[in-house]
Amino acid sequence: MENDPQGYVRQRKNGLWEGQYTFQKHRRSIYGESEAEVRTKLDEIIYSISLGEYIRPNEHTVAS
Repeated sequence: MENDPQGYVRQRKNGLWEGQYTFQKHRRSIYGESEAEVRTKLDEIIYSISLGEYIRPNEHTVAS
C-alpha cells in the first residue's frame, strides 16, 4: 500500500473529523474541525507519500 497510498475521512461521534491513511504498514490518523480541513490535510499527506517525500511529524529534527 505504500506505493499506492489511500485514505478516508469520517466524522466521529464527538463531531470531530478524522482522516486515516497508511504509512509504512501503520495506520495513522489526523483530526480537524471540518471535513474540508481534514480532506485537504489528507490529500497533502497522500501526495507527499506518493512522491517519497513524506516525513512523519514526530520524526522531524532540529537539523531538518
